[in-house]
Amino acid sequence: MATVVGPSIGVALAHATAEPSFESGYAAGDGARLFFVRAGEGPLMLFLHGHPDNALLYESQLREFGRDHLAVAPNLHGYTPSNAPEAVEAYAMPRLLGDVHGLLDHFGMERCTLVGNDWGGYVAWVFASAYPTRVERLIILNAPHPAVFLRKVRTNPAQIKASPYEREYNTAAGPYPVWYNYYRADPIKVPASIEEAAAI
Repeated sequence: MATVVGPSIGVALAHATAEPSFESGYAAGDGARLFFVRAGEGPLMLFLHGHPDNALLYESQLREFGRDHLAVAPNLHGYTPSNAPEAVEAYAMPRLLGDVHGLLDHFGMERCTLVGNDWGGYVAWVFASAYPTRVERLIILNAPHPAVFLRKVRTNPAQIKASPYEREYNTAAGPYPVWYNYYRADPIKVPASIEEAAAI
């Protein structure tokens, strides 16, 4: 399995999980074993990070919301110590949605307040749209709705110009970092121009 984050993240995770109010563990996702940090008891709040972050992005929120919720932040596919499958298909949206189902099931919860930032926000948008009965509340940080993003990358030159890094991730020759697979598996491909978008 490939890794995405270095030893300093491991030290930070060890520090966070050593805090008396935090616990850590693993849950079965869809084709990946997911590391998580948790705090508190009560209704589930599930926090999904983006790149280059991990569960520690939400350390303060876990502490705060753990007062009256079961606050849980996993490391998504590809972010150690969670598994990092090499195959692009392992990062396709159905698998990522399966991870969210796996986390809900692991904690014995039918519903949650789902919080997502960046790539985790994208996953949260899609999960809430596909499985509304499993989401009590949806909180999105720094992530446009996928339909809005798709429209913008097909019709807005400024958005196309602002997103060349996504094209680079999609066309990169291996070996590349395993987290590129989030972009490589994403069905929304950023065109190089309005003309290219029209041909899609």
